[in-house]
Amino acid sequence: MIAQPIVHAAADIEAIERATLAAVSPRRLEELPGWLLAFDEGTIGRARSAVLQVDEANAPACRLYAALGFRPAWRYRYWRVGD
Repeated sequence: MIAQPIVHAAADIEAIERATLAAVSPRRLEELPGWLLAFDEGTIGRARSAVLQVDEANAPACRLYAALGFRPAWRYRYWRVGD
């Protein structure tokens, strides 16, 4: 039997990501359409990474990280068609 991946609704994933960022408390948190962007010099990767909330790349996020001297770390969520 092959295990099927667990797929969560987009709203659930966004709530989890927002709660996680609140817990790691990055120095700066920004939002661009479809993105949550955390900026911090610390060692916690989540506190200095971008979370894509939509299924398309976003060049403004890359530009913002570069302008602030950060290299983004990308995490992607799974989503169902129609979410």
